[in-house]
Amino acid sequence: MPWVTLAVVGSLAAGLCVPLVTSEAQAAPANLFIVNSTSYKGDVKLDGVCADELGDCTLRAAIEEANDITGGGASIELSSAITAEETVAAKDSANYRMVSNAQAGLISPQDKNAVFHITQPVTIDLKNHLGVYASEDTGDRHDIASFWVDAPNVHLQNLKWVYATGTAVVFSPKSDGSTLTGGSTVAGALGRTQNMVWVMPGADNITISDYKMGRIGNGNSGMIRVAASSGSDLPVKNLTIDGVTFDNSPASPGTCVAAGATGCAGAGIVFAGGVKVNGLRIMKSTFKYMPERRQAIDMQYAGDCSDITIENNSFTRMFAGATPELAVVILPLQKKLAGTNIIRDNTFVNPAGTVQDSAIEWSGPWSNATDAAANVSNLYVEDNYFDGYRARTIVLHQAGAVTVRRNTFGAATGSQAVTREEETIGSGPLDQTDSAMMMNYSQTTNRRILTWYPTQARVEDCKLEVTVEAPTSLPSTAFNYARTPVDLDFYYTAGTTAETYLGTVANVAEAGEVTLPATPRTDGYIRIQTQGTGPVSGGQPESSQYSRTVPVTAVEECHVPQMEIDLRAWQGVPSDATDHDSIIRSGAEILDDGYASSGAATWFTYTVTNTGWAPLTNVKVRDSANGEVCTIAKVERGYPQGCAKQQW
Repeated sequence: MPWVTLAVVGSLAAGLCVPLVTSEAQAAPANLFIVNSTSYKGDVKLDGVCADELGDCTLRAAIEEANDITGGGASIELSSAITAEETVAAKDSANYRMVSNAQAGLISPQDKNAVFHITQPVTIDLKNHLGVYASEDTGDRHDIASFWVDAPNVHLQNLKWVYATGTAVVFSPKSDGSTLTGGSTVAGALGRTQNMVWVMPGADNITISDYKMGRIGNGNSGMIRVAASSGSDLPVKNLTIDGVTFDNSPASPGTCVAAGATGCAGAGIVFAGGVKVNGLRIMKSTFKYMPERRQAIDMQYAGDCSDITIENNSFTRMFAGATPELAVVILPLQKKLAGTNIIRDNTFVNPAGTVQDSAIEWSGPWSNATDAAANVSNLYVEDNYFDGYRARTIVLHQAGAVTVRRNTFGAATGSQAVTREEETIGSGPLDQTDSAMMMNYSQTTNRRILTWYPTQARVEDCKLEVTVEAPTSLPSTAFNYARTPVDLDFYYTAGTTAETYLGTVANVAEAGEVTLPATPRTDGYIRIQTQGTGPVSGGQPESSQYSRTVPVTAVEECHVPQMEIDLRAWQGVPSDATDHDSIIRSGAEILDDGYASSGAATWFTYTVTNTGWAPLTNVKVRDSANGEVCTIAKVERGYPQGCAKQQW
């Protein structure tokens, strides 16, 4: 039998380790159970000692002992003796399940059996060396979960290769505060898993983080599924998905073969069954290679939701489909969004030649234009970057007032020709054949307001001067004017899109010339997106589509960095004056022909003045005699910045 290491706690010195031979079962101190066997055999006796019939501590025996501790609090770790990557093979038999033939929907709508059933709070760390494989599909196919988390504050750490004929990890309504963090499950020779994670209604404050999953299921499944059982009305509250990688990249794409998941690909995160989600954060995650009808985030069949944040994620190689209904991110179909809902600081980039039309799609609940005009969406789509979406990158329909701003679009984005306005294509709403970076499909979204537009742009004294006009006539009854005053967002493009956000001029009430401090680096075009006063005074702004363009010529000198540094010395500085400005205000300057007191502290101040037109960022100040001084984050023209260093 192998040796194991038990971390000794209590009266012994911290960090002391004691090697023990496992020929006889040993009780781990402080409810710590050390798994030293890959067998599936259960515990012989619930007595605080993790031991199967051979005296080994198996994962099942450890979980059974942890479940027997009232109030929970146990820890299960992997023995240092298990250093190779091994798996627990749990066969499709009642003898290999802690739960068999459960009532339909009790575990999940997919799973009626569970290999491991966790009923008390516990921390399980398998150190990425021990996996679980629910094998031998001799009974009901796709109905076995590997881990059924059925208690609060269960923490699953470093789980690798958690395979199941159903779902790898199910979080039940009792699993509040539980987590899955660290590890990976990417289908290989053992892969037949339909869902990596299932979050059941009523499960609150679940966090899934720093995990990699891919090639899960056969296209009808989600790597993470949040869905209700029949008749369930419980919401899921405060679900966090942080730093998770969803990657279906196959070695050889093709027909999905269950054994090895060759060519298989599941959707990313799927919400279904009318499940209500209140408080959802999907952040710092990567979504890669989602083929046909596999959305990255699919909420179209969710119920009423609130406070959704999709932020700082990366979406690459998305091929879900060439209609808005198959967008990469789909929000709840014909449902209202409460609270504040944000899609922000994400990148959606597809390679050239992709057939993916849309990145974000939402069809809200207001089918009547009059009703839509009186409601806000509580949705903000801001500061995202898109490229490679060939038709309608952002599609909004029946959504009321939606704020869409400061988003930029690469040159491979589908859009209208340089000389045309996005809004005034034909005589009515944009149809399926038109291209637009953002589409207010009808007056049911943003009242389909017409954008203001530029008529002339030039660089003057290294500032961008743009003459703007407001529309004076409607092309048809399908459009509306923006309520004034408006905010005008300005963009640069080398061609037909909007690659660079240049800034915003706020509270514009009438046509004329406006000034922006940012200027384009190369010749190109300027276009505008209008943010109109919303349907309710002081409420959510409503956004137009993008305007026609006008040419602009860049001025090279506006982007040449220039600066001056003023070095001065000081003594007699009060003890509370240690920063640049306070030293200059209260210290006694040592002039070039002056004298310094011996032994007194001397301060040096370094004042950086931007004498060029381009903003200076991350200015590092170094003195050849005084070493590194500081880094100044940003120095604008006309606003000197400084720092100080003491020298004895």
